[in-house]
Formats: sequence, C-alpha cells, structure tokens
Amino acid sequence: MIDLKDWLKLQEEGLQACGNKKYPQAELAFAEALKLLQEQQKELGNEADLDIQKGVKEKLALSFNNLAATYQLQGKYGFALNEYIKSSEIYRRIRGENSIEFASSLHNLGMVYAAKQEYQQAEELFKRSLSIKEKLLRATNPELQAVKDNLAKLLKKTGKNEEAEKLSSKI
Repeated sequence: MIDLKDWLKLQEEGLQACGNKKYPQAELAFAEALKLLQEQQKELGNEADLDIQKGVKEKLALSFNNLAATYQLQGKYGFALNEYIKSSEIYRRIRGENSIEFASSLHNLGMVYAAKQEYQQAEELFKRSLSIKEKLLRATNPELQAVKDNLAKLLKKTGKNEEAEKLSSKI
C-alpha cells in the first residue's frame, strides 16, 4: 500500500511547478501522483472499506483534474479532454450530478472545448455547470461568477449578444 504522503508531495510539487509556469515539470509530478493512486486502487481491489475506496477515488479525480489542467495550459487539448472526462466521471459517480465537484469538472471541460473553438459543446457544458452551481452557491460566489463570465464571453463570441446581456444582468 502506498503512503499518501508521497501522493500529496507530488501534488504539491505539481502545483508549485504550475505556479512557476514549469508545465512539463508539473505534468510529470501529476502523472506520477496519478500512477501512485492507480497502483493503490489495484492493490485495494474490491476488498477495501468503502470509505477508503471513496477517498482514493476522490484523490484520483483530483489527480486527473490537475493533470488535465497542466495539459490545457500547454495547449495539449486532446490530452486535457481525456483527463477531464475521467475526473468528471469519477465525480459524477461518487458525488452525484448535482455536486460542486461535478459542476466544476463540466466547466473545465467547457473551457477546453472553447479553446478548441468547439463552441456548441462548450456552451452546453457551461450552461449545465451554471445550472448546477446556481442551485448550490450564492449569487456572489466566485465559482459561480467564473462560469457566468465564461459563458457570457462565449455567447458574445458566437454572436448571441442578447443572451450574453441577459446573463450579465443576472450577475
């Protein structure tokens, strides 16, 4: 069984490297952290306590998310999508479709689709994320505001100015 301190250390290294814009270094740290968790998950199998399994899965979702963000920052959008999808699916299964974590993962996916200029997919994901976050967060929450801002920018970019203005008036 792995020591989760090793995973945490790699996560911290990755975050620090990202903060210093050393994305290849961050990518390596996050990939190694993910590998540790995947090994632990194999070791645990179905025999482990459900709380332990859930904890490992939450860390897996976070690890996929962090690796995806690093890919995204490097313009590796295909890789980013794959990892964000994995993260999103784990959050959907362990937290549910009406959770902040799932909504945030949808927003992250939307950001990648927007960067790839696949605006229809991005819009759908932003709207779905916004719908969930509006139910769970206060109107002044920065997470909610970020989704609204990104959706409004996308709507303006795609010529849906009226819809963007309506969204802005809700802010």
